[in-house]
Amino acid sequence: MTNIQTEELARLYFKTGQAAKAEQLANKNLQGNAFDRMPGIATVFDEYKRNGDALKFLQAAIARCKDAAILNRLEARLFDLLPEDAPAALQEKCFARLRSRRANSFKTKGERKEDEAYYNLLERLSEKFHREEQFTKELEDDWRNGSGSPAAGLRLLRIHEKNKRPDLLQKNSEMIFRHPDFTAQTMNAMRSPLEAAKCYDLLEKGYTLLCERDAMQNEPFINRARALVLLEREQDAWDVLERLGVRHIFSDEVAGMVAEEYVRQKNDIAAEKWFRIAMRQGPRQNPDVFFDYARLLIDRKDFVSARHVLLEVYRGSGTQEVEALARYFIESGRDASSDNEVSAFSLPPAAVNELRANLAEHFCEGGQAAKAVALTSAHPEILAVRPGLHSKIREAEGTDGASEKLPPDAKLPHASPAR
Repeated sequence: MTNIQTEELARLYFKTGQAAKAEQLANKNLQGNAFDRMPGIATVFDEYKRNGDALKFLQAAIARCKDAAILNRLEARLFDLLPEDAPAALQEKCFARLRSRRANSFKTKGERKEDEAYYNLLERLSEKFHREEQFTKELEDDWRNGSGSPAAGLRLLRIHEKNKRPDLLQKNSEMIFRHPDFTAQTMNAMRSPLEAAKCYDLLEKGYTLLCERDAMQNEPFINRARALVLLEREQDAWDVLERLGVRHIFSDEVAGMVAEEYVRQKNDIAAEKWFRIAMRQGPRQNPDVFFDYARLLIDRKDFVSARHVLLEVYRGSGTQEVEALARYFIESGRDASSDNEVSAFSLPPAAVNELRANLAEHFCEGGQAAKAVALTSAHPEILAVRPGLHSKIREAEGTDGASEKLPPDAKLPHASPAR
């Protein structure tokens, strides 16, 4: 029985007035060391106003469980279910258990194994019992002015942002940058509070350090360019992307990465240049680059060029991805019900049906029932591709006021099976 099934069985017992059986189920799972099921069981007991029993089962499981990941789930559930007016002794017991377990979780090098999980639980407990100041003090002690646990430094960073303390945010960020364990993962964790505080200069500095430390990684250059854009230093951002793009000589994926970033930054001219470089690989090696370039051209209403790129990717790769092609038909107004129009892209029958089903759904969602009716009338087989499409068309007819009706043989039960 899965965790979800066990939880639902306990809920069923309560619904049918068999609370005693729910208790038996909980005790059976405890005796069988199925501790991973106890958070769900406890949730059910709490739902049916048996909070005391829920806490009792959780504490029993915590006392016996040895698996760190399951322990985290058990304690998280316990903390969620504890009432804010829980006895002080129980509160202290929860804090003491957390700290004791953490004290025993050192690696050989003396680093803590589960700092992030520990701080997550401690923060939840501190917020529930209004001990935020003590939590911050513990983080500061663990951080030791930049020589301690990086997880503590990162957690302090979020607190400084929340408390609107740019001075402490700046000071703490500089210490994190100097920490020997400063990595790309650390910097990515810093990004959210730094962006929220609009400390774009610190964001740019951190990613610059990563670029210098490991120049072979691509992501820090992309993120540095984004920070420069936020600082309104667009030309510097373009210079970073151009230097990164030179690597396409050694790595095929880089040109497409640079092109996509230029699209993100709405620099279409530079994006087009790098898409053309990336497309030299050919559609079979990287069809996504072709689709991304086609989307750019569609956005620019250059439907002739977009069609050329789509023809190239479909004829050269054998891909059956139709999202970009559907956009082309929608934006250009070309008639996807025409077999001659669609056959030019060399799609297999299943992909053609998927394309037309996507278009019919789009028409329904856009209040264009007449177009959906016309498409499904010409090709009723697509109704078998997308369950529910028939009813969507009927609903759209009611809002669109379309006078056309689906022919009787176009109803889903009689639709030709998708090929």
